[in-house]
Amino acid sequence: MRLWRTPRTTVAVALATGLSLVAGCAADPDGPDGPDRSAPPTSQATATTYEQYDGLFAEWQDAFIECARSEGLPASAPVDGRGIDNGSSPDRPVAEGVGLDRECIERVGLPPRAPSLTPETLSGLYDLSLEQAECLRRAGYPVTPAPSREVWIETYTSDEPAWLPMQAVYDSGGDAAAAVAACPDPDPRDVAP
Repeated sequence: MRLWRTPRTTVAVALATGLSLVAGCAADPDGPDGPDRSAPPTSQATATTYEQYDGLFAEWQDAFIECARSEGLPASAPVDGRGIDNGSSPDRPVAEGVGLDRECIERVGLPPRAPSLTPETLSGLYDLSLEQAECLRRAGYPVTPAPSREVWIETYTSDEPAWLPMQAVYDSGGDAAAAVAACPDPDPRDVAP
């Protein structure tokens, strides 16, 4: 089961602070009194380009998987390389907001943030979302009507739920994996400057 994915259409929400493992400049996490296990981790690298993000993420992903496996979890990278499969267990605490094993997140830090989305990238993502919606319709999947570009960008960059073509597939209990295979999620890399 995939418990965490890097973004495709949810970059602004899910990956919209440096990664101590990668940046190597964080303070001693154990401090004089030992680690603070009550607070969620806050260390997170922020990439300025997708090339940089991909490198930071690959390093973070390898470190997290190694940690999770040392804790007995069968963590792995999914086929598309975007995320962590089996990165938590019902009998272990989970890091809030990430859905991954808390102890490993405390050891390796949070996954890096993707580059900020520019207005041009957001507009391009909207266009790709419209293309995905049309693809899903042609393949026989349910799709709710799209809002205007302005409304979509406003909700996509807010805490409100944004329109995503795949949402109706998820809501209907349809085969989401088959739908994404037929009509891939929009990727900001395809429209980023």
